[in-house]
Amino acid sequence: IFGPQEDEPLDAVGACAALQALTDQVNAHAAAHGKAAKSLDEVAAGFLAVANEAMCRPIRALTQM
Repeated sequence: IFGPQEDEPLDAVGACAALQALTDQVNAHAAAHGKAAKSLDEVAAGFLAVANEAMCRPIRALTQM
């Protein structure tokens, strides 16, 4: 599902590099505000939690009518 023809695999190295850059930004902000640093895995888990919640809300709205 990746690439112009949607026939390329996920670029794991590129994804890890991008996530590391985000982790560096998160940790710079945390350090500036006296908060503890987060690992790359913790930042990734945070993104998954937000994505999961964002996907669950519309489903919940449909099923709790």
